[in-house]
Amino acid sequence: MPIERKLAAIMFTDIAGYTASMSKSESKSLDLLEKKRSILKPLIKEYNGTFVKEIGDGTLSYFESAVNASTCAVKLQEHEFEADKYSAMTLKNTSHMILGLKNLTVQNLGNLTPHPFPVFLSYSHPPVLDRIRALNKLEF
Repeated sequence: MPIERKLAAIMFTDIAGYTASMSKSESKSLDLLEKKRSILKPLIKEYNGTFVKEIGDGTLSYFESAVNASTCAVKLQEHEFEADKYSAMTLKNTSHMILGLKNLTVQNLGNLTPHPFPVFLSYSHPPVLDRIRALNKLEF
C-alpha cells in the first residue's frame, strides 16, 4: 500500500501564565480557555486549517498551506492586547500574566526593547514590553 505524503504547517498555541492562573482560580481560568477557543477555532476554519486536539491550554492544528497557517497566526496575534486584558480582568490580577510573558521572552531569547523600525517592518505581534505596559495600566 503506497504511503500518502502531505506538506503541512503545524501551529501550536497556549496561554502564557495559564498554569499559575489555574492555581489561583480554576473557574476563571476555564473561562479564559473558553475565550481562547471562541477566537481560535473560527480563525482555523477561516484559513482552511484542521483543529487536531486540545491538551490543557494548548492546541494543535495544521494547515496544508504555510501561507494560511501564517495568516491565521498573525490574525490570532492581533487579538493579544484584547486577550491580555480579558485574562487580567477575569483574574483581577496581572502578575501571573506578566510573569508568563517575561518567562516566555527569556526562554525564547526575546528582546524586551526592540527598536521601533524592525517592529514596524517585521513584528507580527506587539513587543512583550508593550503588552506588559498595557497590563500595568489596567485598573480593577
